[in-house]
Amino acid sequence: ESDCFDIEVEMLHTDGSTRWMLCRAAASRDENGEAKRLTGSLSDISELKQAQQKLRRLAEFDQLTDLPNRNYFQQVLSSAFRDRGPGSEFAVVFFDFDRFKVVNDSLGHNTGDALLRLIAERFRSSLREGDVVARFGGDEFVMLLRHVNTQQQAESACERMLKLFSEPYEIDGHRIVSTASIGLVMSSYRYDEPSEMLRDADAAMYRAKSAGRDRFQVFDAQMHDQAMARLNLEHELRDALSNGELEMYYQPIVSTTNGRITGYESLIRWNHPNMGLIGPDTFIPLAEETGLIVEIGEWAFNQACGQMRMWMDMFDLPDNFTMTVNISRKQVIHPGIADDFSRTLREHRVPAGQVCLEITESAIMDHRQNTSQLIKRLKDLGVKLALDDFGTGHSSLSCLHSFPIDVLKIDQSFIRNLGGSKVFSAVLNSIISLGHHLNMNVVGEGIDSLDQLVQLQTLECEWAQGFYFARPMPADEATRLLADTPDWRVAA
Repeated sequence: ESDCFDIEVEMLHTDGSTRWMLCRAAASRDENGEAKRLTGSLSDISELKQAQQKLRRLAEFDQLTDLPNRNYFQQVLSSAFRDRGPGSEFAVVFFDFDRFKVVNDSLGHNTGDALLRLIAERFRSSLREGDVVARFGGDEFVMLLRHVNTQQQAESACERMLKLFSEPYEIDGHRIVSTASIGLVMSSYRYDEPSEMLRDADAAMYRAKSAGRDRFQVFDAQMHDQAMARLNLEHELRDALSNGELEMYYQPIVSTTNGRITGYESLIRWNHPNMGLIGPDTFIPLAEETGLIVEIGEWAFNQACGQMRMWMDMFDLPDNFTMTVNISRKQVIHPGIADDFSRTLREHRVPAGQVCLEITESAIMDHRQNTSQLIKRLKDLGVKLALDDFGTGHSSLSCLHSFPIDVLKIDQSFIRNLGGSKVFSAVLNSIISLGHHLNMNVVGEGIDSLDQLVQLQTLECEWAQGFYFARPMPADEATRLLADTPDWRVAA
């Protein structure tokens, strides 16, 4: 019979360094159970300890910035959450750095990495004792501010951080400005779980970003209610398609030459069982965030093509009668979109040349490389491509020269100001002329009056769209309007 034990001890070497030793021993006992002999060994496990420490650091620290990572921060936050109480309140601050994606895309990932390391250095230089900052991923960082017993103290810290990160960076001869959008939440707000604080700090950060960036936003009860309402809406949107709550509406596009309907734009609506008809501005961004937009977009394209086939069977439509369908930025980068559209066109026997895909400037420019390949495949199908809200983006001319655009849709802001300023008339005239020189047709959006229609006709803009002709309407009403063959021709 023998008793064994082992223990790890840190020992001081004669050269002044430390060594980790594993001490093992076994006691041999006689027939009476008394220990007679002790046998043991000492093993140097310093390298093993160093390897364990490296593994622990890899698990808890970000390799690029050498800051704690998400896993480590969550442990620290959980500890602070357990210890919170009067006199030990804290705050969680969520950071997102503005224009970081632009830096990555324009100057390369090496420059982006260098920027993140400089951001980390500024964080380290600003930390008080007890505060912790971690990189959560990408350009998102989170800070735990300890011993802030009032919201004013936390807000003052956020103001200091805004000032700290407003200063430019110098990287390889480039002067880079990347300000911070900051979300702040206090532990004094009633929370049951640490993850809820992170969620709300993240929500506050996005509110700061949408409000103009380079600012901080404090999470409050109203934001909580809005966040919960948004979450509920997301859950309901997931069921809306299968429940048949989504509907397609159609708005006519009219020729300024003969006053006849020359096509329809298909527009999706959500007929919510409790909230009534919800426009796309409310739920399409949510669908994009959740990834539902790909499935919804495919359904909308199928519905629009099915409706087009029905009208082709009912009416003697001209060959240039077109169904316009909006596609989102998430659809733009979806690898299977061209195959899906091709299959749908075949199923409904709709000529590709009578379908126009409408996309915004930002969707093209934000994913320029992927978009270029997609558009080539779509153009190979024979569909037309319309650039929506032309004139509002920062790269309008670049879009026109880089992509095979067939139709320009002039943003309604130009139309709205058409009668009140000669400058807008001159700009509008230039856009229409530019489109014509590039062999594109031009649509004026947002026509609300006869005067606007007359001016568009004078400027030789081919097509017009707006409430002056008709608001978006369900398919049966659009069918009746098409059957009535209205004539909005303006007398010469």
